[in-house]
Amino acid sequence: MELVPFDANATSLAEVVNWLNDKEHMKYSNQRFLEHSSKSQEHYLQILKEEGHTYFFGYEGNMLVGTITILIRRPHKTAELGILVSNKVKGRGLGKKLFQTASDYAFEILDVEKQRAGCLDVNLAMVKTLEACGFLDRKSTRLNSSHEWIS
Repeated sequence: MELVPFDANATSLAEVVNWLNDKEHMKYSNQRFLEHSSKSQEHYLQILKEEGHTYFFGYEGNMLVGTITILIRRPHKTAELGILVSNKVKGRGLGKKLFQTASDYAFEILDVEKQRAGCLDVNLAMVKTLEACGFLDRKSTRLNSSHEWIS
């Protein structure tokens, strides 16, 4: 799995914007409530860069698998990981591979000591990914059926 830094001029950006605007694709994400464009993604990238965070495209060969956002809290040496996986590759283990690659990158390159990720309990694919990547379910909130995972 190759992590490629986000580039607003990348041809993959249009594909990611289409995913973000697909309500079914985003059914487990708060992003489903927003309208996305190339400009909004460029703005998002600018904010991430200004705050010292990282955003990658994930490729398996020449196929776009998904995106990874790594929000870094440097004073605490922690990171929060977020993933968006293409519907074209779901069920093939590539989302897990992308997430594990990003997690390894955060530990080894960004020198974080603790990582977090969140998901709804109905998002079984993400629950399985987090478990397979060594994340532990830290808390459950009955109110919204969400989980916070740590590694």
